[in-house]
Amino acid sequence: MQQQSGKAVLTDLRMGQAPSYVFSFALAEQPAGAAATANTWQPITPVTVGSRSSAGEVLRWLWPRLLGQPLPPPR
Repeated sequence: MQQQSGKAVLTDLRMGQAPSYVFSFALAEQPAGAAATANTWQPITPVTVGSRSSAGEVLRWLWPRLLGQPLPPPR
């Protein structure tokens, strides 16, 4: 977990679709001007941080790969 731009961001490493093995989510934020203490963090609805391939893009890539075409992974 780390602080990024006033938000608490949790990073999770697991086996996903290459090259997107890392998932990061903002879970809390600090009110403007608040000092970074345990009492100032406010929970927020989790928000994905960073970018990943869309499901449609991955599925369009997956079918030819299942048929043996040597394609690079989606971005």
